[in-house]
Amino acid sequence: MNRGWVGAVVLGIACGACMTSGTSGDGFVIAEGGHVKCTIVSNGHDGQARELAKYLGQITGAPVPVVSNETDVATGGRIVLKKGPALDDKNKYIALQSYRLKTAGDRFTITAPHERSLYYGVFGFLEDHLDCRFYSRNEEYVPSRRDLALPPIDDAQKPAFQVRGAVWGVKPDDILGLKLRAGGLPFCSLLAGHNISTFADAKNNFEKHPNWYALRPDGSRLDWSLCGTSEGAAKNVARLLVEEYGKRKLA
Repeated sequence: MNRGWVGAVVLGIACGACMTSGTSGDGFVIAEGGHVKCTIVSNGHDGQARELAKYLGQITGAPVPVVSNETDVATGGRIVLKKGPALDDKNKYIALQSYRLKTAGDRFTITAPHERSLYYGVFGFLEDHLDCRFYSRNEEYVPSRRDLALPPIDDAQKPAFQVRGAVWGVKPDDILGLKLRAGGLPFCSLLAGHNISTFADAKNNFEKHPNWYALRPDGSRLDWSLCGTSEGAAKNVARLLVEEYGKRKLA
């Protein structure tokens, strides 16, 4: 599962092990021999359906049909995108970002209470169950499988934090943010300048810990901007936060 999310895979296996040979005995069949055996039902969620069809097409090597309504599917399995109930959470905005993936016979549903969380469901399925990886705007990994089927899946997930991101502000329509299941509701970013770098006294730590700082393409490092993937920088910020909170009387 994507770090920063909590969930329960009731049935099925997370990550690439969910990709099996595409035979009817293996559960929900997406493709056999490079021929797609299912249809995506958008129910008006056209952006989510478009992204799902694009990546399933890349995986299987064949175009995946998309229809608006389930009644338009004549034969074969169907992947249904639809609005549905949120998972329970005392924070209503975390609940609104939840989703559920569930197979049932020739039907696989991606259900979520909000348009944004429906995107999370699509990309969560691609990452957690089909082994896609979204590294940046220009770098991603999409496996190739001419035969693709799903075992029984009942996977319900919600984020551990209401708003999630790295060192950049996630915009509501940022496709990379959606792929990473970043951002949040009712807003996508808590970014307010370079507060963490200032708080962590970045200027005075640069010479001692250069690997805490952002790396430029030419191999040099920025002496004012922390690296969002540096374990040392994260531990230092956490230590400073604990010390700062210890000085204050919290309600």
